[in-house]
Amino acid sequence: MTIEKAHTKDYLHIHFIVLIWGFTSILGELITLGAEELVFWRVLITSIALWLIVKAKRQDVSLHTKPMLLITASGAIIAIHWILFFQAIKISNISTCLAGVSTCALWTSVIEPIVVKRKFSWVEMILGLSVIIGLAIIFYADSSKGAGLFVAIISALFSAIFSVCNALFIRKHEPRVITLYQMIGAVLSIGAWLAITYTLSGRSFSEMMPSTAPSPYLPFTNDWVWLFVLAIGCTVYPYVNAVALMRKFTAFAMNLVINLEPIYGIVLAVIIFGEKEKMSTTFYLGTLVILAAVFSFPLLQRLTGEKKTEPK
Repeated sequence: MTIEKAHTKDYLHIHFIVLIWGFTSILGELITLGAEELVFWRVLITSIALWLIVKAKRQDVSLHTKPMLLITASGAIIAIHWILFFQAIKISNISTCLAGVSTCALWTSVIEPIVVKRKFSWVEMILGLSVIIGLAIIFYADSSKGAGLFVAIISALFSAIFSVCNALFIRKHEPRVITLYQMIGAVLSIGAWLAITYTLSGRSFSEMMPSTAPSPYLPFTNDWVWLFVLAIGCTVYPYVNAVALMRKFTAFAMNLVINLEPIYGIVLAVIIFGEKEKMSTTFYLGTLVILAAVFSFPLLQRLTGEKKTEPK
């Protein structure tokens, strides 16, 4: 399948989406729930919102049994990615988590050729390795946050798997339908996991409820407010549109741009949380290495003559 031609507005659109995703990490810090509970409410609210949207638009969301099961099952992958993502924030900080997530491009450069059966790209591999170099510099800057960095890297692995799956789904199905079934799959998988773990540990299910206490950062807000911002503004809109943009970019190209998420997120974190999120000069040097990889990709692709195509 030949990927559609991307225009300037498409590049601007994907960068805007990545900026929104960068703000997602801020919400992970603002919401007081544990990572698993936070993601459960996120996908539950998102599923309901998407269902209302497709109903309002009278969109047909019926699928044959096999693709419906596959797409729904992939919701568990994004659920794991998000849980690990927010867990990394809670055990380290936003900046460290976002740095680890930047390895998504490297994971994709390995996974995508295997799944879609295309040739390995030396450009993708080299740029993916440059991300690793940037990551090593970041780890050197502060090894005390190694646990959070490791969790974030595993989160990036699941994000890469999810992106490659979506690159296959988008060939035959509408973006909104894909996202709806994936969110339903995420709700079912996390709901089952929480039911089992809460029952076995004897914990009260009331502990899953978001706090109504005022946020220390903005007194007129609380967990419920931030969860709706997270679900509607940072999930429904960006994910539906990101899946649609996969018709114009390879999964690797998408994830390389998504590597800008650490940059956007780190800047937002410093602005909002101040000294708590400020890191060393070495840390920021590592992020610059990642940034250089992002912007050099289109140029190197042209110089090497590689085309943005996928096999039929």
